[in-house]
Amino acid sequence: MYPTSKALTDDDDIKLEITSNFSTDDDDNDYGDDSEPQTSKPQTSKPSYASFNRIVGEQAPPYPLASPALTQDLFELLEQSRCNGQLQKGATQVLKQVRRGVGELVVLAADCDESVIAHLPSVCRDWTVPYVYVASTVALGHACGLKVATTAAVVTASEGSELTDRIKEVTERFMI
Repeated sequence: MYPTSKALTDDDDIKLEITSNFSTDDDDNDYGDDSEPQTSKPQTSKPSYASFNRIVGEQAPPYPLASPALTQDLFELLEQSRCNGQLQKGATQVLKQVRRGVGELVVLAADCDESVIAHLPSVCRDWTVPYVYVASTVALGHACGLKVATTAAVVTASEGSELTDRIKEVTERFMI
């Protein structure tokens, strides 16, 4: 065991504290003594969450994040596409549909674990499929007709679909 430990101060400086568990006095605990040696634990302060955020940085909010009015229109579109059989739910299904070239609009949840959907925006950009974030996984799942939350949904293309114009209309509202 090494006698060093790190401590993070409130000034965001990382300094190294060197502590020793060995006694420097010659008359303390010779080999003939049966008592336990007294060791002191290094005094370190735990970093606070606020100081961690200052060091690492806050995570940027997802972009583009839909406004409440746009979110309502997106949820109505998802319900209509579900009734027409043009809706796929879940990150895996979204990835499959986008790579097959049939995805027209991807809706992602902003409050889910980033590692689940981190790859989807870049895949959507590569395949030129528009994507947008909504605030809640639970609301997205409900709009998709599920009783549980979902992280992603995709509206797929269909020949002669009545939703094609509606998809373009909603997409133009969040595209720059």
